[in-house]
Amino acid sequence: MKDKIPDAKRWFFQVLRDLDDAKFNLSGKRYNIACFLDQQSVEKALKTYLFLKGAEEVWGHSTAELCKDAEKAISQAEKVINFMKSGGVL
Repeated sequence: MKDKIPDAKRWFFQVLRDLDDAKFNLSGKRYNIACFLDQQSVEKALKTYLFLKGAEEVWGHSTAELCKDAEKAISQAEKVINFMKSGGVL
């Protein structure tokens, strides 16, 4: 399995850049571009999270759907943690 950390770092820095660009556009009252860049940063952050949680591919642009996928990933992780805390063996 490929090490996902370098790609995740690259995506994370792009998220930060998009947010910085959104703030710049907001200060210039370019609200449409600022909103677009904010949405892009959220989408990229969610995709990065899902990728790090084991997703091989992440498709789509709906932040609502990506949030649902992230919620499922968190729920699965919590189940594993609770199982291990209860003395379970994988």
